[in-house]
Amino acid sequence: MLFSLSSSPLKMEGRKVVPRKSFDGDGSFVVPPASKRSRLALADKSNEAKQVQVVPSESPERRRKKTPALDETDDELMALGLHRLDEEGDAGSSSGRRKNLPGKKYAEPSPVFSFKKPEPRVQSRPSTAGPSYFASLPDELVIQILHWLPKRVLAHMALTCRRFSRLARDEVFWRRVDLGGRRLPPGVLGLLLLRGVTYLRCAKASFTSPVFLKPSKLISSKLQFLDLSVSDLALSDLDLVLGSCQRLVKLSMESLKLSSRSLSLVSQNSNLSVLHLAMCSGVTAAEVTHLLQTCSQLKELNLAWTNLDAASVEAVCRNVNSSMERLNLSGCRDTLQDSLVVTLTRRCPRLLELDVSDAVRLTGKVIHVILTNLTRLESLSTSRCYSITPVAYLAAAESQSLRYLNVFGVMKDAAFKELRRRLGGRIDLNQFPFSSIARPTVGIRRTSLWGNRVRDD
Repeated sequence: MLFSLSSSPLKMEGRKVVPRKSFDGDGSFVVPPASKRSRLALADKSNEAKQVQVVPSESPERRRKKTPALDETDDELMALGLHRLDEEGDAGSSSGRRKNLPGKKYAEPSPVFSFKKPEPRVQSRPSTAGPSYFASLPDELVIQILHWLPKRVLAHMALTCRRFSRLARDEVFWRRVDLGGRRLPPGVLGLLLLRGVTYLRCAKASFTSPVFLKPSKLISSKLQFLDLSVSDLALSDLDLVLGSCQRLVKLSMESLKLSSRSLSLVSQNSNLSVLHLAMCSGVTAAEVTHLLQTCSQLKELNLAWTNLDAASVEAVCRNVNSSMERLNLSGCRDTLQDSLVVTLTRRCPRLLELDVSDAVRLTGKVIHVILTNLTRLESLSTSRCYSITPVAYLAAAESQSLRYLNVFGVMKDAAFKELRRRLGGRIDLNQFPFSSIARPTVGIRRTSLWGNRVRDD
């Protein structure tokens, strides 16, 4: 509230002049006489900066907007747990609380925040449990117990303590690993090889480079059975994997792109007996020759649809070892001829299964040569060899060892029925549309590896 000291307050343009207030000893307001009021006015006018407080005038509408309504302000204060004090009351008196207006009821305010004294922390006490009998077991018994756990659980247990970390890295847990169809982060394959894996299935797996975080530590792995069919593996990583393998017995690299030294690295496995290279690219005559001359124990070889040129096909037929039992050369459409088949059958008299499908240059004379030179032959596939006449297959009736004959797309239904009648039902016709030579998985056992189990379950 503004106080004026004369009957007509002093006015300035748009402003009010408010003199200083004076109080007596007991705190009551004292109004000076008229003579003093005039002198005070002159003094205040001459020394306005020190003696006068200038307050801008406010309009009634602005003052009403500045002061909120009583009901609205009280409602907001009550929502916050506060109360308005009356003009004559104090904070401690009951008159300071808001009185109920007629027609309205107000509930007692509730505190918004409640402060609770924090509870003291409970000190950890030493364990009163008895001795750990599992920790007292020897490592041999613990390994027998952990052998029933899957690989994922073993990997987690290796992070619990030093003993489990040492036992979980034992080679007995990592001899058989199946990573088929998985996406592997960098370094996983290198860790598996360091742990002594023997059976490794990585069909349709995707590897992220680099596969070896520390290639210098990997000298020689213990891999014997490796399946990399249709896997996503870089050429440099593939050469590192093959370079670390010197004990391979069976290897599958179906649909992989090979570098100039890939087959040279495979040749260092002198005990290699099964090699699956169907639909691979980058196979040359020099590499095939070196491979067949080095791996003298090779018994199964699949080179189907590898786009071999004439020199490569000739290198295979002239360098294949005599211990070969199953051979697949399908897809050599214009490069495989009768003369090369004659050379092949003379070098490999122990062949049990031969697949020369899609070789359109072969004639009917080949059937008689094959059945005469290969006295132990059990399965012959000449599907889509259109230059071979149906009459040539009648010579199969004279073979004592032949059990399966696949001639898909060669003859019509009438000729096929007549051939079946002439063979007398002793030879099964068109039983296997796809070759199983050197394939790691055959039939319904999609997770096996050449007949060996690779999964824990």
